[in-house]
Amino acid sequence: MQSKIDTHDILSNEPLSNARPLGDLPIVVLTSTQGLEMQEGWDAAQANLVALSSNSQHIIVDSSHDIHIDEPQQVADAALSVIEAAATGQALTQ
Repeated sequence: MQSKIDTHDILSNEPLSNARPLGDLPIVVLTSTQGLEMQEGWDAAQANLVALSSNSQHIIVDSSHDIHIDEPQQVADAALSVIEAAATGQALTQ
């Protein structure tokens, strides 16, 4: 079992180049400031995820990698906004 994520896999555009566009499926990508500071290319990898949907948001959270622990309200708000957008067919609120 792999105990460590291979950052090369995450930062490579190869997996995303094979990804199908998600249309207007609502998605929110939460990115920790620690991830941006510690991993070169992380911002581009996160932007690639956001680009998969025309109904997406990219939120930078002042947090460690553990956003769900450091800023649980940010995670809850993001999840609720996706649920609301999916249920109503509306765009995510900016």
